[in-house]
Amino acid sequence: IQTGSDGDTVSIDYIRIRPANPFGPSSEVTVSNTAGSKNKNLVKNGSFEAGGIPNPWPYYCNIPYWTKTSGGGVNDKLGPFWDNGYKMHGKQVAFCQGSQILSQEVFGFVSGQQYTLRFLEDLRNSSLEVDLVVRLNGTDIVNAHRVPFGEFTLVSADFMSPGNGNFLLEFEVFVSGDGTLLLDGISIVPQGEANPFPPATLPPRPPGLIINGSFEDEPIN
Repeated sequence: IQTGSDGDTVSIDYIRIRPANPFGPSSEVTVSNTAGSKNKNLVKNGSFEAGGIPNPWPYYCNIPYWTKTSGGGVNDKLGPFWDNGYKMHGKQVAFCQGSQILSQEVFGFVSGQQYTLRFLEDLRNSSLEVDLVVRLNGTDIVNAHRVPFGEFTLVSADFMSPGNGNFLLEFEVFVSGDGTLLLDGISIVPQGEANPFPPATLPPRPPGLIINGSFEDEPIN
């Protein structure tokens, strides 16, 4: 990218790289600038692509723009918390191990405006039960529910802004034992706007048939 001698700023948004192989996990990379972008998502780093991947065990790390109250972080397909990584968005996902709250102060709300919250949820494995409730400004906008296992599931909820300004968005996780919640593609946009983080479009996994038949799901050791 070249700019003129007068120092003009060029804004780019939603750069995507997709694999030709339809069987592997999505390799889509999303880059969203924060100045001059047409992206109306109020959530920062909602696809968890910002920041590096942690060192080996326990694989915990800070998540840019997010605050967590217990163990967790970001993993890609080389980490143990990626799990199946099926129908996620981008190359990285967030994980919350154990009961906790993952939160972000979200700015830019307009009083009286209707918004849509979207996110992708999944579990690390099916052996433990994980419940999730999502709140904005202390009010539930996604009621407590059991998170399904198998692949990332899109959750969507419409709500009215509680007022002008900034409000706290909270994902509260209730876990039995050592269960781990996986999250990706979190966005809040004005109602009617498209999902800025569409999940990967992949063929469904038929139950009982061969999984990972192209051997793309796991790293080479």
